[in-house]
Amino acid sequence: MMRVSSFQDYRLFTTNMGQKQVELSKVWSQIDSGKRVQTAGDDAVAMVSIHNLKQQSTLNQQYTNMADLALNRLGQEETYLKNADDLIQNSKERVQGALNPSLDQDGRNALAQDMQSNLDALFDLANTRDEAGNYIFGGTKTDQPPFFKDASGKIQYRGNDEQRFMQVASSIQVPVNDSGAKLFQQVPNPFGDYRPDYNLSEGSDFFINSTENLQGSDEQYDVEFVKMADGSTGFLAKNSKGEYVPAQKTDTATGALLPPEPQPVDMKNGQLVINDGTQDLARIKFSGEPKVSDDGADKVSIKPGKTIDAFEAMQNAIKNVQDGTNTGNISMGLADLDAISKHLNSVRGEVGTRMQAAETAKEDHADNDVVVKSALSTQEDVDYPTAILQMTMLSSSMQASQATFMKLQGLSLFNYI
Repeated sequence: MMRVSSFQDYRLFTTNMGQKQVELSKVWSQIDSGKRVQTAGDDAVAMVSIHNLKQQSTLNQQYTNMADLALNRLGQEETYLKNADDLIQNSKERVQGALNPSLDQDGRNALAQDMQSNLDALFDLANTRDEAGNYIFGGTKTDQPPFFKDASGKIQYRGNDEQRFMQVASSIQVPVNDSGAKLFQQVPNPFGDYRPDYNLSEGSDFFINSTENLQGSDEQYDVEFVKMADGSTGFLAKNSKGEYVPAQKTDTATGALLPPEPQPVDMKNGQLVINDGTQDLARIKFSGEPKVSDDGADKVSIKPGKTIDAFEAMQNAIKNVQDGTNTGNISMGLADLDAISKHLNSVRGEVGTRMQAAETAKEDHADNDVVVKSALSTQEDVDYPTAILQMTMLSSSMQASQATFMKLQGLSLFNYI
């Protein structure tokens, strides 16, 4: 009986000590790693929560990285747009200088040369590449220069008008580029629905401020100012076929065409309306006074067009500055450059709005990550005071159990004989 009892005591002791050793090793591991839950066996429910929280933290970091990349690309674009506007502003100053009537040909040539340098710099800027070698302003076609010069010297675009997007949050995509077509070929026409082309008399101050296409027609018109029978200023208009608008009447007796009838110019309100006899076709608002004299009359052509090409506008402005004889076209170049500047700054405003959206998303992710990491710490991290107390208690319990067992092992009936 004594041997069986001693053997059972020994088995119980070793089992108990083994369990406590496992518990002590677990506590030591928690203290060493700083993690309370290391496997699903430690706390299955907490492990599921920890897994979900870690996934959320990883997703936050991915979105933050995308927001940083978006901010970098948008920041680059904003800088290039500012540089482009600086070139346009410099060219505007040169055009303003060209309106000085005392400027000689050498002076005009110098201004035109400066503007050509600005145009060349703008062309290079439009073909800018990022740090990875991708062309920034080609839309989604980033492997070749988006702008090139054809055989005639005209600058053409071969990119597309698409945008690239970056996911900066679960429900937020931010455009990170603007195509060269949008930036340089879709500038709103500062004159409205038509583009003017002037042929003015010397000393004329006539200038078109705005135009309206009242019927949505693709027709273009040539306008020549004339003196009407009462001495007031009128105009004659022709369409692209060279036909007068309104059409000339026929002499009922001879069948011959009668001279065209001039239409009146509203000098008080600075406007004229082209009418075909049944409906208004186009309205032109102007400043200055159309010149009509024996030496010649002011003429202007208007062609439909709601947008302008920045490169073409600059090329025309350079030509008109160098020529110096057509103040109307020089002034038109000034208006075009002003429109280009406004357009570039409008896009800069859009870029700024996108940057703000990316920055806000980044800040939201940072705030969310603080919450996630706090929750993760609560679920996963060890409570050091509790763990140390548990370790101390386990160590003390093991020492006490060992001492007790050793004393029991030392007991024998021979000790009492």
